[in-house]
Amino acid sequence: MGMSGIGRAGSWATAASAGPVGLAMAGIAGLTYGITRLASAGYAAAEMIELTRARFDQLTGSSAEGARVLEKVKRYALNSVYGLESVANTTRMIMQYSPTMTSDGAFDATRRLGDIAGGDSNRLDLLGLAYAQTQASGYLKGGELRQYTESGWNPLASYARMQGIPLMDAFKRMENREITAADVQAALEADT
Repeated sequence: MGMSGIGRAGSWATAASAGPVGLAMAGIAGLTYGITRLASAGYAAAEMIELTRARFDQLTGSSAEGARVLEKVKRYALNSVYGLESVANTTRMIMQYSPTMTSDGAFDATRRLGDIAGGDSNRLDLLGLAYAQTQASGYLKGGELRQYTESGWNPLASYARMQGIPLMDAFKRMENREITAADVQAALEADT
Protein backbone atom coordinates (compact mmCIF):
# COMPACT_ATOMS: atom_id res chain seq x y z
CA MET A 1 0.00 0.00 0.00
CA GLY A 2 1.29 3.47 -0.85
CA MET A 3 2.15 6.11 1.70
CA SER A 4 0.34 9.42 2.01
CA GLY A 5 2.23 12.65 1.47
CA ILE A 6 2.44 13.07 5.25
CA GLY A 7 3.82 9.54 5.66
CA ARG A 8 6.47 10.15 3.00
CA ALA A 9 7.45 13.47 4.56
CA GLY A 10 7.80 11.73 7.92
CA SER A 11 9.99 9.02 6.37
CA TRP A 12 12.23 11.60 4.73
CA ALA A 13 12.42 13.56 7.99
CA THR A 14 13.39 10.38 9.86
CA ALA A 15 15.99 9.53 7.20
CA ALA A 16 17.40 13.07 7.27
CA SER A 17 17.75 12.94 11.07
CA ALA A 18 19.87 9.79 10.62
CA GLY A 19 22.36 11.81 8.61
CA PRO A 20 23.64 11.47 5.05
CA VAL A 21 23.71 7.68 5.15
CA GLY A 22 20.05 7.50 6.28
CA LEU A 23 19.05 9.97 3.58
CA ALA A 24 20.94 7.97 0.92
CA MET A 25 19.30 4.74 2.08
CA ALA A 26 15.85 6.33 1.88
CA GLY A 27 16.65 7.55 -1.65
CA ILE A 28 17.79 4.10 -2.73
CA ALA A 29 14.66 2.52 -1.23
CA GLY A 30 12.46 5.01 -3.08
CA LEU A 31 14.29 4.42 -6.35
CA THR A 32 14.06 0.64 -5.95
CA TYR A 33 10.33 0.90 -5.26
CA GLY A 34 9.82 3.01 -8.42
CA ILE A 35 11.83 0.64 -10.61
CA THR A 36 9.94 -2.37 -9.22
CA ARG A 37 6.57 -0.73 -9.98
CA LEU A 38 7.67 0.20 -13.49
CA ALA A 39 8.92 -3.33 -14.17
CA SER A 40 5.65 -4.79 -12.86
CA ALA A 41 3.62 -2.51 -15.13
CA GLY A 42 5.79 -3.45 -18.12
CA TYR A 43 5.41 -7.14 -17.36
CA ALA A 44 1.61 -6.81 -17.04
CA ALA A 45 1.42 -4.94 -20.37
CA ALA A 46 3.54 -7.58 -22.12
CA GLU A 47 1.41 -10.33 -20.63
CA MET A 48 -1.80 -8.61 -21.82
CA ILE A 49 -0.39 -8.25 -25.35
CA GLU A 50 0.58 -11.93 -25.48
CA LEU A 51 -2.86 -12.99 -24.25
CA THR A 52 -4.53 -10.73 -26.81
CA ARG A 53 -2.30 -12.14 -29.56
CA ALA A 54 -3.25 -15.70 -28.57
CA ARG A 55 -6.94 -14.79 -28.67
CA PHE A 56 -6.61 -13.22 -32.12
CA ASP A 57 -4.64 -16.27 -33.31
CA GLN A 58 -7.48 -18.50 -32.11
CA LEU A 59 -10.24 -16.37 -33.65
CA THR A 60 -8.53 -16.03 -37.02
CA GLY A 61 -7.22 -19.59 -37.08
CA SER A 62 -3.77 -18.35 -38.02
CA SER A 63 -0.78 -17.06 -36.11
CA ALA A 64 0.16 -14.74 -38.97
CA GLU A 65 -3.37 -13.32 -39.25
CA GLY A 66 -3.59 -12.93 -35.46
CA ALA A 67 -0.33 -10.97 -35.47
CA ARG A 68 -1.58 -8.78 -38.35
CA VAL A 69 -4.83 -7.93 -36.53
CA LEU A 70 -2.98 -7.21 -33.29
CA GLU A 71 -0.61 -4.88 -35.13
CA LYS A 72 -3.56 -2.93 -36.60
CA VAL A 73 -5.19 -2.74 -33.17
CA LYS A 74 -1.96 -1.56 -31.53
CA ARG A 75 -1.40 1.10 -34.20
CA TYR A 76 -4.96 2.41 -33.82
CA ALA A 77 -4.74 2.42 -30.01
CA LEU A 78 -1.43 4.29 -30.19
CA ASN A 79 -2.90 6.98 -32.47
CA SER A 80 -6.20 7.37 -30.60
CA VAL A 81 -7.33 8.19 -27.09
CA TYR A 82 -8.35 4.59 -26.51
CA GLY A 83 -6.12 2.16 -24.71
CA LEU A 84 -4.93 -1.05 -26.30
CA GLU A 85 -7.09 -3.17 -24.01
CA SER A 86 -10.32 -1.37 -24.96
CA VAL A 87 -9.65 -1.50 -28.71
CA ALA A 88 -8.50 -5.12 -28.58
CA ASN A 89 -11.48 -6.22 -26.47
CA THR A 90 -14.00 -4.52 -28.76
CA THR A 91 -12.44 -6.00 -31.91
CA ARG A 92 -12.22 -9.44 -30.32
CA MET A 93 -15.83 -9.29 -29.10
CA ILE A 94 -17.10 -8.41 -32.57
CA MET A 95 -15.09 -11.29 -34.04
CA GLN A 96 -16.41 -13.73 -31.42
CA TYR A 97 -20.06 -12.80 -31.82
CA SER A 98 -20.01 -12.80 -35.61
CA PRO A 99 -17.78 -15.59 -36.90
CA THR A 100 -18.64 -14.80 -40.53
CA MET A 101 -17.18 -11.28 -40.23
CA THR A 102 -13.57 -10.93 -41.34
CA SER A 103 -10.95 -9.63 -38.95
CA ASP A 104 -10.64 -6.54 -41.15
CA GLY A 105 -14.40 -5.99 -40.93
CA ALA A 106 -14.32 -6.31 -37.14
CA PHE A 107 -11.42 -3.87 -36.87
CA ASP A 108 -13.12 -1.41 -39.24
CA ALA A 109 -16.30 -1.56 -37.13
CA THR A 110 -14.25 -0.95 -33.97
CA ARG A 111 -12.58 2.07 -35.54
CA ARG A 112 -15.93 3.49 -36.67
CA LEU A 113 -17.54 2.84 -33.29
CA GLY A 114 -14.54 4.61 -31.76
CA ASP A 115 -15.37 7.67 -33.86
CA ILE A 116 -18.94 7.60 -32.53
CA ALA A 117 -17.81 7.03 -28.92
CA GLY A 118 -15.89 10.29 -29.06
CA GLY A 119 -12.95 9.17 -26.96
CA ASP A 120 -14.95 7.52 -24.18
CA SER A 121 -13.69 3.94 -23.65
CA ASN A 122 -16.83 2.94 -21.76
CA ARG A 123 -19.01 4.06 -24.65
CA LEU A 124 -16.76 2.19 -27.09
CA ASP A 125 -17.17 -0.98 -25.02
CA LEU A 126 -20.97 -0.60 -24.92
CA LEU A 127 -21.26 0.23 -28.62
CA GLY A 128 -19.02 -2.74 -29.41
CA LEU A 129 -21.21 -5.07 -27.36
CA ALA A 130 -24.40 -3.82 -29.04
CA TYR A 131 -22.80 -4.14 -32.49
CA ALA A 132 -21.54 -7.65 -31.76
CA GLN A 133 -24.98 -8.70 -30.51
CA THR A 134 -26.63 -7.24 -33.62
CA GLN A 135 -24.19 -9.13 -35.84
CA ALA A 136 -24.82 -12.34 -33.89
CA SER A 137 -28.62 -12.14 -34.14
CA GLY A 138 -28.57 -10.97 -37.75
CA TYR A 139 -30.99 -8.10 -37.21
CA LEU A 140 -31.54 -5.00 -35.08
CA LYS A 141 -33.50 -5.62 -31.88
CA GLY A 142 -34.98 -3.17 -29.41
CA GLY A 143 -32.51 -4.03 -26.66
CA GLU A 144 -29.53 -3.31 -28.86
CA LEU A 145 -31.17 -0.13 -30.16
CA ARG A 146 -31.42 1.05 -26.55
CA GLN A 147 -27.74 0.19 -25.97
CA TYR A 148 -26.73 2.12 -29.10
CA THR A 149 -28.79 5.21 -28.26
CA GLU A 150 -27.62 5.27 -24.63
CA SER A 151 -24.07 5.33 -25.99
CA GLY A 152 -24.70 8.16 -28.41
CA TRP A 153 -25.69 6.59 -31.72
CA ASN A 154 -29.09 5.88 -33.22
CA PRO A 155 -28.76 3.38 -36.08
CA LEU A 156 -32.54 3.37 -36.55
CA ALA A 157 -32.54 7.09 -37.36
CA SER A 158 -29.59 6.55 -39.71
CA TYR A 159 -31.42 3.69 -41.41
CA ALA A 160 -34.58 5.81 -41.81
CA ARG A 161 -32.54 8.64 -43.31
CA MET A 162 -30.78 6.26 -45.72
CA GLN A 163 -34.09 4.69 -46.80
CA GLY A 164 -35.88 8.05 -47.01
CA ILE A 165 -38.67 6.86 -44.69
CA PRO A 166 -40.17 8.27 -41.48
CA LEU A 167 -38.61 7.07 -38.23
CA MET A 168 -41.90 5.41 -37.22
CA ASP A 169 -41.84 3.28 -40.38
CA ALA A 170 -38.25 2.28 -39.59
CA PHE A 171 -39.35 1.36 -36.06
CA LYS A 172 -42.08 -0.90 -37.47
CA ARG A 173 -39.51 -2.55 -39.74
CA MET A 174 -37.30 -3.17 -36.72
CA GLU A 175 -40.22 -4.75 -34.85
CA ASN A 176 -40.79 -7.03 -37.85
CA ARG A 177 -37.08 -7.97 -37.89
CA GLU A 178 -36.61 -6.38 -41.29
CA ILE A 179 -33.55 -4.29 -40.39
CA THR A 180 -30.63 -6.63 -40.82
CA ALA A 181 -27.15 -6.56 -39.31
CA ALA A 182 -25.94 -5.52 -42.78
CA ASP A 183 -28.32 -2.54 -42.63
CA VAL A 184 -26.81 -1.56 -39.26
CA GLN A 185 -23.33 -1.93 -40.72
CA ALA A 186 -24.33 0.30 -43.65
CA ALA A 187 -25.74 2.89 -41.22
CA LEU A 188 -22.47 2.81 -39.28
CA GLU A 189 -20.49 3.33 -42.46
CA ALA A 190 -22.79 6.19 -43.52
CA ASP A 191 -22.45 7.95 -40.17
CA THR A 192 -18.66 7.74 -39.91
